[in-house]
Amino acid sequence: MFRRFKLKAFDVYRDGGSLSVSYHDSKGVLNVLMFPIRRLPYDEGSTRLYMEPNLTKYIKKTVISPLTGKPRIETDLDESQISWNQAKRLLSKLRPQVRKIDSNYKWVFDEMCIIASSDNHEI
Repeated sequence: MFRRFKLKAFDVYRDGGSLSVSYHDSKGVLNVLMFPIRRLPYDEGSTRLYMEPNLTKYIKKTVISPLTGKPRIETDLDESQISWNQAKRLLSKLRPQVRKIDSNYKWVFDEMCIIASSDNHEI
C-alpha cells in the first residue's frame, strides 16, 4: 500500500512549549511541522498561545566535492510559514499513523490538533 506520508516523531521544545511533528513525505523528504510558542504560561493553569505554524523541509542532495571529486550528501532547508487550515489538513492526513508510533509524546499530536482547530490557537 502506498503511503503519502510516514510519521516519524513528536517533539516538545525547551523554549517553553513549542510543539512539532516530523514525517517523511511521498518523496522521502523529512518535514517538520512546528507550532512555535508565542506566550509562555505564567502559572500551571495558564494557556499557551502559539504563532503561525512553520513547515521545514530537509532536502538531501548529492554534490561532488570540488576538492576530492567524490560525492557527498548535503541538506538544504526549505522553511515556510503555513496557514492554520493547512496545518489542520496535514495533521488529519497524519492521524491514522499516530497509534503505530512508539512514543511517550503522542499527546503532542492531540495538542497540536486542538491548537490548530481553536480560534485563538491556544491550549
